[in-house]
Amino acid sequence: MEGKRTDYVEDGQDFRKVEYPRTFREYIWIESDYYLQAVTDEEDTVQAFSVTTRDARFNPRFRGMSDYFVQDWWILRKLKLGRQVRSFEIRLAKTHFSALDQPDRIDAYMGAHTFGYSERHYYGNPEGYQHFVCTVNDAGVQAWDAPQVLFDSDGPWNITWGTDLENDPAFEELDRVIAFRKAATINTFTVIGPDLDADDYPVSYGPHEHHVRTIP
Repeated sequence: MEGKRTDYVEDGQDFRKVEYPRTFREYIWIESDYYLQAVTDEEDTVQAFSVTTRDARFNPRFRGMSDYFVQDWWILRKLKLGRQVRSFEIRLAKTHFSALDQPDRIDAYMGAHTFGYSERHYYGNPEGYQHFVCTVNDAGVQAWDAPQVLFDSDGPWNITWGTDLENDPAFEELDRVIAFRKAATINTFTVIGPDLDADDYPVSYGPHEHHVRTIP
């Protein structure tokens, strides 16, 4: 598939964004418990991968590479002790979105018989400059279990938040999103490597329902 690569080149004292054409390949492995998706570049180097659970009993755990020390309980502060905390830790089909920090970007859509909700997170150097995306993928388990509180009955049936810092409402004002995050569980986890700009990611997070609905 054809996509793009975004670079930033020096232009005097500033940087200028330049986009180049780039070819990607998508691979999907299908097992009874999960889908595994890989996105590669022209040389077949993996640039991103996604795991989607198909069974409520298949609950792989994913967590950040780095941890940090906190003293968030008064007894720990009093004893001058603390605990190690990961940037994130989730289990597919178990962890609710509300267990995560505020995301950097939100994308959601509702079609005639399709649905998707994704949150993108970025932690910089401690996590290797990778992006992490947690998703409700309609090809995965429990996709339709959460109450559909995201959209008005009259539409529009899509949400994008985090792309316009000047005009987007504050995260705390996204009442429908906050209610959905408390009710919905994550069924797909995606890692986007540092060599692929997250805005250039070329496909859905995990296989699209149309790709796999007729395959056992």
